[in-house]
Amino acid sequence: MVEADPPAIRDLIISDVAVVDAPLAALISEVRRLHDRIHGWSPTSWREPCVPYRFGANSPEPGSGAGAGGAGVAAGPGTGTRADRTRALAVELADLGREAGSGLPTGVGPPRLADHALADQIAVLATDLIETLAAAAASAAPAHGSFSWNDLVERARLAVRAARIDLETSRRWRAGGLQR
Repeated sequence: MVEADPPAIRDLIISDVAVVDAPLAALISEVRRLHDRIHGWSPTSWREPCVPYRFGANSPEPGSGAGAGGAGVAAGPGTGTRADRTRALAVELADLGREAGSGLPTGVGPPRLADHALADQIAVLATDLIETLAAAAASAAPAHGSFSWNDLVERARLAVRAARIDLETSRRWRAGGLQR
């Protein structure tokens, strides 16, 4: 009997397969939600304005976006398009991957792709980061379970979550559903 290969992390991101490691599962869940939201956007959707949502005093997660935008502020540029915000997330994921030990050289970032390819670029960069973090978790290295490993996983999750909220907020803001 031949055993099937375990699913690749990219397959986990775009499927509904569960992951056992809770912090990585939370990160994969956020990436899935973002990917599901943006993968079919039209060129017009990518060009829509995107203003980062600023979390208020009653926000459930006031530290969201701390990886790039500071405490309480979603990561990314002040004003731009949804494509610009997604590209900012791509850079942040690449930086987090480098910090986790993915091997990406300092000063090298993700290439600037056409808008329609951004969802796949996010999936690839998230896969690289998650595989690097999973390898650290599977090894006997003391980094897993340490503050730095958990911190990297949480910073990545918050970066993806902040981007997802920013990208969703644009539509709700235009509809008058949010107050800033």
